[in-house]
Amino acid sequence: MFPYLPGQSGYNKRLRKLASTIAWLTGQLGQLTSIAGDDVWVADSTPVECGRSRETAKRSDLAGWAEYGYCASHSRWFWGLRLHLVCTLHGLPLGWALTGAKTDERDVLEDLLATTPALAARAGRRTVIADKGYYGRDFRTPAPRRRYRTAPARTQRRETRSRSTLLPATTPNN
Repeated sequence: MFPYLPGQSGYNKRLRKLASTIAWLTGQLGQLTSIAGDDVWVADSTPVECGRSRETAKRSDLAGWAEYGYCASHSRWFWGLRLHLVCTLHGLPLGWALTGAKTDERDVLEDLLATTPALAARAGRRTVIADKGYYGRDFRTPAPRRRYRTAPARTQRRETRSRSTLLPATTPNN
C-alpha cells in the first residue's frame, strides 16, 4: 500500500517543514465549520511532563525549554512544558501554545489571542471562560482595546457529608 515509509528522522524533518502549512490548513478547515463562529471560547492548560528523574532533567535536549512547575489539578510538581489551548464550547481547537512550566498563564493567553491568526482575525467581542490561573486583576477590568472579556469558571461545591460513618447500634430482639 505504501511503497516507502520514512524513518523517524525523515518524518520529523518533513513535519517541521510542513508545520506552517498544517497550521494554515487547520485554520482554514476550522473556519469552514459552523461551530467556528462561537462567541464563547474556553481556555485551559495541561502539563506535558518530559521526565521524572533529576538525571533526565540535566541531560535532556529540552533543558533550555522545560522547567519545573506545579500542577494544582494533579497536586504534584513536574519537569516539562505546559500546553495552552483555546477551544470553542464544542471542542474545536482555535489556538494553542507550548510554553515553559513557570510561564504566567495570563501572559500566554494574552499573547495567544493577539498573535494567533485564527483568533486575532475574528470580528466582534468574545467571551473567554478560563480557570483561576488565567484570571487576575488585569482581566477583571475590561480594556477598551481588548476584543474579549474573561469569565472565571465556576467550581462545583461539594456536598458536605456528615462526620458519622458508623451505623447506629441496634440490639436484636430475642
